[in-house]
Amino acid sequence: MVYQVSLLSLAIISLPGCPDRCGNLSIPFPFGVGSGCSLDPSFNISCDNLANPPKAHLISVKNTELIEIKEFQVRINLAYLVWSCYTQTGIDGLDGGFIVNYDISGGGQYTFSDGNRVIAIGCDDSVAFNGKASGRNFAGGCTTVCDSNNGSAAICPDGSDANEIGSGCCQTPIPKGTSRVTLTLTDLHKTWGRDRKLFNCSYAFLGEKGDIDRRLTQLNDSKSLRGESKNWYGNFTPLVVLDWRIGGESCSSAQQSPSTYVCAENSECVDFGPNANGYNCRCLQGYQGNAYLPNGCQDIDECSNQTLNPCASNSICKNIPGSVKCTCPKGYYGDGKSNGKGCIRVPPSQMIIKLLIGKISLSPSGLWVGISVTLANLFLVAQGAEEERE
Repeated sequence: MVYQVSLLSLAIISLPGCPDRCGNLSIPFPFGVGSGCSLDPSFNISCDNLANPPKAHLISVKNTELIEIKEFQVRINLAYLVWSCYTQTGIDGLDGGFIVNYDISGGGQYTFSDGNRVIAIGCDDSVAFNGKASGRNFAGGCTTVCDSNNGSAAICPDGSDANEIGSGCCQTPIPKGTSRVTLTLTDLHKTWGRDRKLFNCSYAFLGEKGDIDRRLTQLNDSKSLRGESKNWYGNFTPLVVLDWRIGGESCSSAQQSPSTYVCAENSECVDFGPNANGYNCRCLQGYQGNAYLPNGCQDIDECSNQTLNPCASNSICKNIPGSVKCTCPKGYYGDGKSNGKGCIRVPPSQMIIKLLIGKISLSPSGLWVGISVTLANLFLVAQGAEEERE
């Protein structure tokens, strides 16, 4: 089902008396800023009004900036990655280490989305990772390879195919429901028989599929991005996608407890996944709004919206709860829909025939006279139509 209108588009998206924005970010319930404004502590948001513009942070997921709240996901800036830089004499003194650990297992209702990728950029390096998703352990990795004529920029695959080959860049997916993943970056230049690194720095990090900062791919300038400190938060913070959910029960279980079930009227419950408990709510088709607020899902008036109106321009549109009805005016036939038959004018000859038939007298004394007169008229109409075609 297509999510027709974002829950952020309604005027009322938060609880009464609660802020519905932090700077440019809309904050819909179950998220909230301040005491009593969110569904539970997992959805508490702090708003740094001293920043310009103000910045939002998930309290339960440390060292993150909240960038966007979506129907079942949030996008954050996550201030961690691992890098390895070299000089002619060996490892740089400001080297960032070889391991980075992403752990949000204590973050309540969040897990890393399978829309993220483990990404490595550099030459002659490998990234290996292991983690836990929905209670199961997993592992994987990929290798970045360049030749001496690779040029100055890495070529990264878009992440849609885990087996796609890049140059100076590789990425591989993680499973849905991941709560922890650890990356280890390893230099392989001696393994390939090179006496030195082709470029100064290599990087590995967890990031959203298809979202790679172009600065990272400039291999000739790789060291300048790191800067002169380990404070990557000011230099580069990858975008990461988190899945969020309500509670720890499936829809069928949660619906057995009306006092704690949070999906409002005119909404439906969506299970988080087959291997993890929890659920989300969304408005039924034909409704829009916030599925977590009382009366939050309101009927869409498709007739007044040119984008959503399915009726043909010459039909009659009637809005009904959760849907719309298209009918044709008098003198037309069809289904009234713009992507269907539409409304087609009834041919004039058929309209005259119907009119004449309607004039046949049904009284015992005049029945046969009426029929004879009508048939004569029909003959003349048909003859006239034939002459017009000739």
